[in-house]
Amino acid sequence: MADFEVHVDLNGRLHPVGLARSNRVRGGETILFEYDPAWLKDAERFSLEPALPVTRGAFAPPAGLSTFGSIGDSAPDTWGRRLMQRSERRSAERDRRAVRTLTESDYLLGVADETRLLEVAEKPTTMVTLAKAAEKGRVKLSVILSMLLQGRLQRVCRLADVAGLAAVLVDPQEIKSKLALPRPGMSGELALIILGFDPSRGRRVFCHPEAAPLIASQPYGEDVWVSPAALENFRQKYVTKKRLPLVMDARPLAIEKLLRERGVKPIWDPREFGAAIYEKADLPKV
Repeated sequence: MADFEVHVDLNGRLHPVGLARSNRVRGGETILFEYDPAWLKDAERFSLEPALPVTRGAFAPPAGLSTFGSIGDSAPDTWGRRLMQRSERRSAERDRRAVRTLTESDYLLGVADETRLLEVAEKPTTMVTLAKAAEKGRVKLSVILSMLLQGRLQRVCRLADVAGLAAVLVDPQEIKSKLALPRPGMSGELALIILGFDPSRGRRVFCHPEAAPLIASQPYGEDVWVSPAALENFRQKYVTKKRLPLVMDARPLAIEKLLRERGVKPIWDPREFGAAIYEKADLPKV
């Protein structure tokens, strides 16, 4: 069970309101809430919502809900959740671990930890809006948003009295430096195509769920960057079914028959990796 504090800003001063507790059982989550004793005594105290009367004790959310509306309102919308899910996938690839399923508390804390921005009254001369940064850098807006949620941008602020994403300001030079191509090499998508993978399903080779990744990589925007050495290391040990004719110098039907007769099978489920992967050491001589 993880606890996180809830505060409210009244007239420029933070007041501790209570403690929210994330209770995870059998894959589900319920966020309980309990008012802080100091808030119960505060002259400016008020109820966060009808389901949370200002009294002592722990409260559970209404039936069918994982959290209270007053707390859940701080979580991102559907688009924001997609960005955080994408950010988690990229982080998992970078950290060489399995992708976590995000819970409601993850969304709440993710906003608090990763998107709290300095507020400014006037736009700094070196800062531009997200849309302008995408235009100047010739990069997708989703790439910049992904970098923002991953905490990879340090020079970020927001304009006071401006709503939505139009308020967020970034430094285009910082984005350019972060996206500088780590030469030599290629994008993960191109590497997958060259090796015979389905690019839409083959990304697990960069983040193996049970072992070390099959292809070493570095984060690069929304994609990953693969060095020639990493590509060659994969080629020395493995080959996809699509590239077997080149490696075995035989026709596809003849290869399938030979593999079936010798009992050679893919080392992992092809549906998981976007291709049937064979160890070269297991391949029979033609």
